[in-house]
Amino acid sequence: MLTLTAIASAITKAETVVEGAIAAVTGAITAVQSLVSSVKTLVAYVPTLMETFENAYAAVGQADNGAGKLAGVLAALQAVAAKIAVDWNDTIKAIISNIVAQAKAAFNAVATIGTTSTASTAAAAA
Repeated sequence: MLTLTAIASAITKAETVVEGAIAAVTGAITAVQSLVSSVKTLVAYVPTLMETFENAYAAVGQADNGAGKLAGVLAALQAVAAKIAVDWNDTIKAIISNIVAQAKAAFNAVATIGTTSTASTAAAAA
C-alpha cells in the first residue's frame, strides 16, 4: 500500500542521489577548470623554451633531433611547473606535447611554402 511515509522516504532518497550527482559534476568541473588553468599557465612558457632548445640543439649540430628537443622542452616545463606550483601530470604533459607538435607542424608547413615554390619555380625555369 502506498502511504505518505513511503512517498516521503522515496523523495528523500531521490534528493540524496541527485545531490550526490550534482556534487560529482561540480567536482569534475572544478578539476577541468584547474587543468585548463594549469595548461594555460604553462603554454605561455612553450615558445621561449622551444626557442631555447632549438638554439641549443642547432649549436651542437643536432638541429633535426625533434624527439630530443621535445623531451628537453617537457623537462624544462616540468621544472617551471614545480617552481610556479602548477600540478604537472601525464594529462598536462600530453596536452603540452600536442601543442608543441601542432606548433612545429604549422611552422614546418609555412617554412616549406617558400622553399617548395622556389624549388618549383627553379625546376620550371630549367
